[in-house]
Amino acid sequence: MTRIAAPSRRRTGGINLGPLPVANLVVLELGLAIGLVLLAIEMKLKYVAMGVLGVAIIIAFLRWGGRWFTQWAGLTMRYMFRSHDRVANPLPPSSIEALAAEEDAVTGPDDARVNLLRLAVPDLVVAHGVDHERQQVGLAWNDGTWTAVLLVEPAPALITQAGGAPSLPLSALAPCLEDRGVVLDSIQMIWHCYPGSAALPSDSPALSSYMEVLGPLPAAARRTTWVAIRLDPRRCPAAIRERGGGVVGAHRALIGALSRVRNALESQGVPTRPLDPDELLRSSISAAELTAVAGSPAKVGLQERWTGVTAAGIGHASYAITSWPKGKISGSLNALTSVRALSATVAMSISPSADEGKIGLRGIVRLSARNPRELDAADQRLQGISDRLGVALTPLRGLQISGFSATLPIGGTA
Repeated sequence: MTRIAAPSRRRTGGINLGPLPVANLVVLELGLAIGLVLLAIEMKLKYVAMGVLGVAIIIAFLRWGGRWFTQWAGLTMRYMFRSHDRVANPLPPSSIEALAAEEDAVTGPDDARVNLLRLAVPDLVVAHGVDHERQQVGLAWNDGTWTAVLLVEPAPALITQAGGAPSLPLSALAPCLEDRGVVLDSIQMIWHCYPGSAALPSDSPALSSYMEVLGPLPAAARRTTWVAIRLDPRRCPAAIRERGGGVVGAHRALIGALSRVRNALESQGVPTRPLDPDELLRSSISAAELTAVAGSPAKVGLQERWTGVTAAGIGHASYAITSWPKGKISGSLNALTSVRALSATVAMSISPSADEGKIGLRGIVRLSARNPRELDAADQRLQGISDRLGVALTPLRGLQISGFSATLPIGGTA
């Protein structure tokens, strides 16, 4: 029986040795080495040596903002020294001759949609593939991984109560993480939800009246659900070689995994279909709230802040899910997507775990709003819901761009 491991706070990067990151052990060793050198020079410096070692011990075992201090310091330094602004410049119009000569195998940065999505996913490329049922499949390349996406077929009703949508069977997907030598990086479920009031401006009297009448009840919602299957070829090089090697082998391995995930979901009564390249790009633009500027002749900007991201005038704030109430994951997911904002997105990913018989579980919530006041109000509502449910949320401070991209079908995992 596969068990779900406790959710990790977030991907911290670097290497761990037991419970401590290697950087912490290096700090301890450095403090000890400096202390020994001081003692070798002069025994009278023993108190200085003890002080140096004491500072090293404090730094190595200190936690700050839910992280090891060394990780927090590294994150802060990286944030301070990287650019916080990205711009997607409009592409020149293509001539008829250029359109006729286009290669259909890959959609790259000369496509306006890819150019726009590179605000969040800088190295995005979408390859064109075909699955085992001869259906077109979009295969997105990002940060060393290939991603294919299934769309969960919507319920007959377009508008439903936010908490009423069916949940995906996470346990049924666990065996798909490793099969016949292919080890997936992750399987990610993404729920993107618009409340029924999303079309109204945040300062609209009609919206105020709607909220007053609604009271504590969940808003009606339009929900889209995707399942993203991610393959890092470096995890299973032998399996990639067996399937032809290189890009061809990676695509064959990913399409096989896509078929297994689809069959697992359909065996649980969840119908799905793969997204073709155009649908994959369109879905990602919708999830990023960039639909209004898709095809715009003007520049589109993204600005990163410590606590959020603004892209094309829409504000986004992301949070890591760091703990769940026992046995209540499904109900909690539905409640988290019922937050009243422009949209709410929840991304849950399962991945292979180092512990046999377990899988890793990681979750992110993203709120999107049209102005800071609306985003602040949505944040307060989200905190209220999470407190009531017993779900612990940690703002992804300094990692907001990663959180933003991780909640897109073509993104990664923060």
